[in-house]
Amino acid sequence: MTEIKNCGEIMGNFNRFIEVVKKYSEAYRDFEEIQKAPDFDFVPETGDQKTGVIGEAFIFEYLKRQGHPNLEFGNHSQKGWDIKYPFGSASNGIVLVKVKRYKI
Repeated sequence: MTEIKNCGEIMGNFNRFIEVVKKYSEAYRDFEEIQKAPDFDFVPETGDQKTGVIGEAFIFEYLKRQGHPNLEFGNHSQKGWDIKYPFGSASNGIVLVKVKRYKI
């Protein structure tokens, strides 16, 4: 009887896993659409690591709201930075966005 219960629990866990994968797939698709939409200029056009896309979008919008003009996203060739912007007397400042998982 215990083996049957354990099998049922495993199937229930797997079904829950599939539900989460479906939600993630929908969110991933939505991010892909937003990345291609011209109205979302604060979201990088490329990037398959969606946590990075989220982090870059927040920082880009923050810098824009702080009055930094001429913001520019890096592309896949720029491994050392994510966003370039004029900064003080320097010709360019750069931002490297790192996103870590944490609990609030």
